Order: sequence, then C-alpha cells, then structure tokens
Amino acid sequence: MFLGFELPHLNKVRYSNYGYEIDKPTRFSSNLWLNLDSERTNCDRKEFLKIFIAIILGRDIPLDLVREIFTQVLDKWKNGISGEPYKNH
Repeated sequence: MFLGFELPHLNKVRYSNYGYEIDKPTRFSSNLWLNLDSERTNCDRKEFLKIFIAIILGRDIPLDLVREIFTQVLDKWKNGISGEPYKNH
C-alpha cells in the first residue's frame, strides 16, 4: 500500500519505444494495468556512454510515454474500467 491505496500492477516499459534516444528499461507500480511497449529494441553498444550519462544526469520521462499513459488512463476512466487482473510480468 502506498499513499493509502493499493498499487497492484507492475507496468514495464522501455523509454526507447517512446522517442527516447537510448534503450532504457524501467517499471513502475500503479493502480491500473497499462499496456505499454516493453519490447527490447536494437541498441548499438556505442550507446553505452549515452546510457551512462543519462543515468547520471537524471531521469527524464519521454513525452510520448507520458502521452501514452495519460491516453490509456483517460480511456479507462471514460469506459469505467478500473484495470486488468494483476499480472506479474
């Protein structure tokens, strides 16, 4: 339980599938299961330095990912869907 409510869904995603220059996997918990793109993309080993620098400089969330999350949440809210059954990905 976090902030007084359950966060049963573990949403995996890769920033590179939402306009980020590097293949950065991440995950977050929420009260909704979101069908986000977490498939690995081809990432050149030369990108390692970019990944290292990105981790050091901060954790920018790609705008396309933010749009996708808000679109799915709004759609679920409009359709009265509280989420999918818990899936441990």
